Amino acid sequence: MIPCRLLCLSYCLIGWITLIPLAGQQRSIDSLRALLREHSRRDSIRGEWLFGLVKLQLGGSNAELIALADELMELGNETQSPLMRFRAYNLHGITYARLGVNLADALLNYDSAIHIAAAQPGREWRLREAKTLFNIVEIHLVSGQPAAALQSALRSMAIFQSFKDTLAIVDNYRALGQVYDALNNLDSASACARAALALYYKAGARKSLASGYIDLGGYYRKAGQYDKVIEALENCRLYLDSSSTQGAALDRLYLYGLLYKDIQQWPASEKYLRDALNLSRTLLMARDQEFIHGDLADLFERTGRPDSALFHFRQCQAFKESRLTAERNSELAELQTRFQVKERERENALLRTETRLLQKQKEATWWSLAAIFLLLVGVGRYTWKMVQRRIREKTEALRAFNYSVGHDLRAPLQNARIWLDHLRNDVTHNRTADIQQDLQYVALSIDQMQEMLEGMLRWFTADQSAPMYTPVALQTLVENIWQQLQARSAASNTRFYALDLPELRSDKLMLRQVFENLIANAQKFSARAAQPEIRITARELPDAWAIDVSDNGAGFAPEQQHVIFTLFKTVHSRDQYPGSGIGLALVRRLVEKLGGTAEARSAGPGQGAVFTVTLPK
Repeated sequence: MIPCRLLCLSYCLIGWITLIPLAGQQRSIDSLRALLREHSRRDSIRGEWLFGLVKLQLGGSNAELIALADELMELGNETQSPLMRFRAYNLHGITYARLGVNLADALLNYDSAIHIAAAQPGREWRLREAKTLFNIVEIHLVSGQPAAALQSALRSMAIFQSFKDTLAIVDNYRALGQVYDALNNLDSASACARAALALYYKAGARKSLASGYIDLGGYYRKAGQYDKVIEALENCRLYLDSSSTQGAALDRLYLYGLLYKDIQQWPASEKYLRDALNLSRTLLMARDQEFIHGDLADLFERTGRPDSALFHFRQCQAFKESRLTAERNSELAELQTRFQVKERERENALLRTETRLLQKQKEATWWSLAAIFLLLVGVGRYTWKMVQRRIREKTEALRAFNYSVGHDLRAPLQNARIWLDHLRNDVTHNRTADIQQDLQYVALSIDQMQEMLEGMLRWFTADQSAPMYTPVALQTLVENIWQQLQARSAASNTRFYALDLPELRSDKLMLRQVFENLIANAQKFSARAAQPEIRITARELPDAWAIDVSDNGAGFAPEQQHVIFTLFKTVHSRDQYPGSGIGLALVRRLVEKLGGTAEARSAGPGQGAVFTVTLPK
């Protein structure tokens, strides 16, 4: 069978996107990116520049195109622009169709684009609707839905004919021919091919006439009308007058070879297939060589020449394996590009967070300087020294936090890179049994990164508002927390005791976060005990309450108590006890904000642990 050269995505490339020559293209891309960085306003100007970048990068990475389409969609929704939303849906459709594994998503996006176009008035919107319908035809064919493809092609044809768009009409005829061919309606397919040829004659499109006769000959061959096949191919020869029609010349030789093989004229079939093979080598068309070698192998097997059949069969398999390897490598490169895009997004998020921290630090510094000036005037040198000492402490805390973030967030990224290298190696050596494991480890590293970033968000949120002090019944609060934790987990055999807890004057929301983390921590590390137990008690001090949360779980070495409240630090292996190292750090931060202290102690591994929170009365 002749390799299919479908037309149906042509409008994705030439109908609504005008390609830019390669010369200077990278400079144009860099210029647009610079403009987008400088123009942060979410308006129609940014949308046009985004679309210009899309047009320049249409042949690039699918992951980058999806990211651009997502931003274009957000802009369209924010500015209520039907054109931006139409372009975003169309671009999503193109990208998912190119991936070849998300055809259902491609159809959904194309359908959304069609609904937008159909709701708008004017000639341009009707043409956009028709071109999008035309794009759907191939997806329906590849998905095995020829009836749906026929409906889309007919709707597209009706619109094109109403506007007398000759080029679009003739391409639509050829697409309809392919649809009728898939429906095994060869008479209609031939009629469409002849209608396309008539329009090509009228327009004087010699190159297109050659391709049109190839289509017609293919339909006649499937219908068994071999005389008409020869007539179509001889007509095709009349228009093979330039290097631009070499693809049609190859199809003509190949179709002759198949024709003579069908009618068992073996010498003629062999001659044409060998001529087609030589031309496909000249044109470097590997997929065509794969098909031709397969047909030659079949021919030699049927004519009793097993050695030649075996040779061409091996050549066919070699081309097939090369093609499959290239496809796998392309999928791997796409996966790596997606990961790199996500990594850049996370790095940008981290950079924005650090920028906000620096801005806050600058603001705090200016306010502190102003306060220092007033205190120097009113109070004197002693207050000045106290303020300076506090500024140094705050700066050191921020520096230590930035170092911790930069150091600990790098680990999951490094792990992901390592497993991507393993994945590339396994794909190259076709170790299919290891590929799924590699993908799982990549996903695990990304999930760990996401968990750490979400923890950072909770960390930053904890410092955004001042405490609101109200009476809080601690006994009721911890019982409610325990009921919620039990509802979310299967740890129903844990014994939980909360004994005579006092009423405190504190911030209820912050207090809930503190004890949620402490109780969940105790539940996690005592889950492997023979009989897990969590006990919460209170001790009255002269000006405060000391609340102890104890468990009979894993415990820790006494020398590790100075790191247990450090951000991103854990005293146990994350493989054994999963966690991000955020919860206890958040406990200390909130308790200190409430004017208290948080401590931890343990007799050693396996001896349980006691976490003590001291809060003002």
